[in-house]
Amino acid sequence: MGRSSRTFRTFGKVMRRAMPALNLLFCILFFGMCVFGALVYEFERGTWMYQEYTATAGYAYMRVGQDGETMEPSPYTSIPASFWWFIVTATTVGYGDLVPTSTFGKLISALTMLGSLLVIAFPVSVFTTLWDEEFNKKSNRRESDVGTEVSEFGSDVGFLADVEGENGLRKEVAKLQEGQRRIEAMLIKLSKDN
Repeated sequence: MGRSSRTFRTFGKVMRRAMPALNLLFCILFFGMCVFGALVYEFERGTWMYQEYTATAGYAYMRVGQDGETMEPSPYTSIPASFWWFIVTATTVGYGDLVPTSTFGKLISALTMLGSLLVIAFPVSVFTTLWDEEFNKKSNRRESDVGTEVSEFGSDVGFLADVEGENGLRKEVAKLQEGQRRIEAMLIKLSKDN
């Protein structure tokens, strides 16, 4: 199905042309994930202390909770676990399962959100531009096909001056009518595609 659909073929061409921008996006996101994930882990890890707040009492990293008063076990258990927070924040999904509570953690979150909006906007604009170029190529090709038909039709009209007799004239009129039907069909197809 994908090979026969013009839209899927266009999408495939655009994706191939957009690969450098997508590769750059993934590299920047990976770099940001490492840097911002490590920073938020450092600021949100909390203090190593004995806690009795969970079912299994023991030592854990504790931080100030979202209410600003109570202590809670830190959900940022490691730097790789903090990568999840970065991906959810950078893609603006925002599940809310990992929320920074410290001032520096909130600052890192704000920088992550603003920076990721700029980073993600770049490949989107590249993809949109490439899609528009590919679409315009197809429209220009169709319009040139119609132009060729019209010029052939015009050259056929010039031969009417050389036609002798009623039968010759009828044949030429039939040819012109057939050319007109082909042009109308192409114009209808062109208007449906746009």
